[in-house]
Amino acid sequence: MTDTSLRNDLLHEETWLSWNEATKAHTSHKGEQVKFFRDRGNTLFPEAGLGKEI
Repeated sequence: MTDTSLRNDLLHEETWLSWNEATKAHTSHKGEQVKFFRDRGNTLFPEAGLGKEI
């Protein structure tokens, strides 16, 4: 294996591990988010009028 391909493999591994950790952090609150929206939670700005029926 050349130095370049070894470096690329190491960078790939570091990136993969980093994405795994970021995904854990990103999805850690999804259960709360589901409950929020099921309980009719709303994240729209009222002044936008996007949640109103016409």
